[in-house]
Amino acid sequence: MNQCPICNTKYTEETVSYCSTCNWDLTPYPITFPGQIPESFIEKEKAKISWAKNLWEKMQSQSGVSKSDLSQLQFQLSEAQLKIAELEQEKREFLSQIEGLNQERSDFQTQKEKIEERLENSDRKCSQLQSEVEKLGQEKREFLSQIEKLNQAKSDLQTQKNEVEEQLNSAHYKSFYQQTEMDKMEQERKKSLSQIERLNQERSNLQNELYQNKTQLEECQQELLKLRPQQSTVKKDLWRL
Repeated sequence: MNQCPICNTKYTEETVSYCSTCNWDLTPYPITFPGQIPESFIEKEKAKISWAKNLWEKMQSQSGVSKSDLSQLQFQLSEAQLKIAELEQEKREFLSQIEGLNQERSDFQTQKEKIEERLENSDRKCSQLQSEVEKLGQEKREFLSQIEKLNQAKSDLQTQKNEVEEQLNSAHYKSFYQQTEMDKMEQERKKSLSQIERLNQERSNLQNELYQNKTQLEECQQELLKLRPQQSTVKKDLWRL
């Protein structure tokens, strides 16, 4: 069992609110954490208990005094009770503040848990982002490797292009040379055709002359045939002569 801090009367905790002997407030303080109760309040409570205890002991030692002294003691008791009431009011206000602080602490604890949960989610997201960044880095390296291969292939194609251009230039030069030769051959062909036409014309003229000569020859042969009987007659006449 607990004892009243003023008159040492024994009582059972949480069963009474005030001392049955001295009427002291026995309401327990709420459960708090270290550092939440200011030192000034603790010192004030100790001073209040010490003052009330001294007053109670003084009243107990003067229980046999005269009526005038008793009246004075009652006046002092009234003042003490008023003082106690004020202190009790301060105590209730302070307890209310403590309850408010406890509520704020509970709210802060809830906020802390939410923040910790958000931090865990952020850490998880950061881990995922880190994994994605590493994956993107690997893809970037592969992409750069492909770019290097493409650049090498481009360089090879450029070399092949230069070689083909050289071949084309050489072929173009050869083609130009061949075209020049073909132009010369075409000119010679035209000259040959012109000569052939001229020869054909001469041949045609010769054929015409040959035909005319042949006609004349045939006419001569006809005349010879006509003259042969006369020749025979002449020969006979000559033989006769």
